[in-house]
Amino acid sequence: KKKKKKRKETPDPSASTDAVYDSIDSLRRAAEQNDALAQHHLGVCIATGQQGVEKSEMEAVKWFRRAAEQDYAPALYSMGICFDKGEGVEQDDVEAAKWYRRAADQGYAQAQYNLGVRFANGQGVAKDEAEAVKWYRRAAEQDHTMAQYNLG
Repeated sequence: KKKKKKRKETPDPSASTDAVYDSIDSLRRAAEQNDALAQHHLGVCIATGQQGVEKSEMEAVKWFRRAAEQDYAPALYSMGICFDKGEGVEQDDVEAAKWYRRAADQGYAQAQYNLGVRFANGQGVAKDEAEAVKWYRRAAEQDHTMAQYNLG
């Protein structure tokens, strides 16, 4: 008898969906039932073409946004990436910074780092070295290597 895998409570957002859901079908079912974790993972699968899913940046954004509407930090960060790179949406530095800030405010280290970079460069926000250092420091406290490097 095959043992059913349990859903992890706080998975690494870069982790394979295999470890969290039995199949792409169970992932999609959970996403459709408004499970933010599943919605984000489904978005990742669609954005990258993983698990045999047809790659579509616009469809990925739909799922990221649904998870982000529930304030799921990895999805907020993913929305920032989409606006940052113009993947599935029109590239928009101001929107990217807004999404990064929402994830950063929840303690999401990569978003904190990205927000620091934006303040350091004045990208989508007013250039502000003190604000950049603040966000780098928050990310560095979570062992974010590039944030530590940027702090010196």
